[in-house]
Amino acid sequence: MKRFLPLLIAFIFTAVTFLAGCSDGEVNRSEELKEVLQTARSNLGTALPEETCEYEQVSDYLKTWAEGSGVKVEKSAKHYTVLFNPATKGQSKKKTTILQCGVRTDSIKSDLNALAMGLTCLLGPNKHDNIRLIVTEIKEGRYIGASSIDSRYLRSTDFINLSTSRDYSLYVSGAEAAQAVIKTKSKLTAPKYKSAFKLTLSFDQYADPFRFDKHKNYPDPITVIGNLLATAKSSGRLFEIASFNSHAKAGYMPYKATAVIVIDGNNVEGFMKKFDSSFKTMEDRFASLECEFEYTMEETDMPDSVLADETANGLISLMYTLNTGACSQDEDTGLIHAASYMDSIRTENNVKVSLQMRARSIDDLEALSTDYETTSGLCNMHYSCTEAHPIWTSSDDQGLASYFSNLVPLAEDESNIMLASSELDRFAAKNKNLNAISYSFVKDASKNTLRNIINYMDRSE
Repeated sequence: MKRFLPLLIAFIFTAVTFLAGCSDGEVNRSEELKEVLQTARSNLGTALPEETCEYEQVSDYLKTWAEGSGVKVEKSAKHYTVLFNPATKGQSKKKTTILQCGVRTDSIKSDLNALAMGLTCLLGPNKHDNIRLIVTEIKEGRYIGASSIDSRYLRSTDFINLSTSRDYSLYVSGAEAAQAVIKTKSKLTAPKYKSAFKLTLSFDQYADPFRFDKHKNYPDPITVIGNLLATAKSSGRLFEIASFNSHAKAGYMPYKATAVIVIDGNNVEGFMKKFDSSFKTMEDRFASLECEFEYTMEETDMPDSVLADETANGLISLMYTLNTGACSQDEDTGLIHAASYMDSIRTENNVKVSLQMRARSIDDLEALSTDYETTSGLCNMHYSCTEAHPIWTSSDDQGLASYFSNLVPLAEDESNIMLASSELDRFAAKNKNLNAISYSFVKDASKNTLRNIINYMDRSE
């Protein structure tokens, strides 16, 4: 911890002075804190100079900063830290504003601006209610800090998730979400062909299935193998499906899918050509993602049974017809209104396909669900869907969303509904009453962001 002290002396001196308030009532608090923000940003860059680090380094810095500035360390855990600045004299101890930022320990430099903002805003206006700062670890795309935090630290009046980006963005709600299940009884029969193969596609990533920019848009292994089977079938290749299964971690894209098929001897070469074409497409896709993958077609033991033609044909038709990924998109702006992915498939006992759906409105979600129900019926499969619900949201009657929405206007091709996954998904699962926004600000205009947040927390009136 000693290695941080030289970096923090100036910051601590300034922070303690400002934490105690300023005797000159004419001075604007956000103007006072600009110096703290600049010092915090500089010290963080010096303390964490590399692109990668261990979260313990971040935790040590936060504990040292808290000890020197009079802020309480409520919790210092393996993957998250909670700092607390209690309400000033005469203010409410029952109201708490939570500031939160995630730091990617495998790519931390771009997150230091948000962390500096969180530390500075934690000092608060001259008069304020309780303020809490939660700093969580993100690693390899996993929200490990948000997933492990104790729910008692999420009790708040307002919750502000902070990050930096090239452009301002403000989200006041997560998407509407629902889960659909499509299934039918697995009727089995003995295989009539003689050549058995196993198709496998896998990659080692915690990929967000609802992020569609080209450097984050990972393919769904279920869809890839399903499309291969549908393409081969439409080309007249004779084969049977023995099994089709997937593996996934909750909330992330499936990382592996495997299908065992039995091919007519005269169609093996033709099927392999279809596989080679699919492989080349995946090779190009993963090259742009800069991610390793395995996609194989190899001989395997002959299965005892395969899906009957009626069942297999229904499944292949479903794979061919089902529209997943970015399902509904504005042609002019490119804004995605609804999206989905297949998060699991199983063929034991029942052929069962599970889909996760998200949309920016109830109407968009209902339209997508109706399409899936129609498709399922055409494939002689049963469809069911859960009720729609917002993944997280803000309560306008409490003023948080409306206040910041007036300060951060959206461009015509943007939406204040967040489609992608985020740490807020995890927080809302632990606190159903979370009143949250996600505020992404531009580094060069961070002083405006500081003023906006401090003014919102000001309880002097």
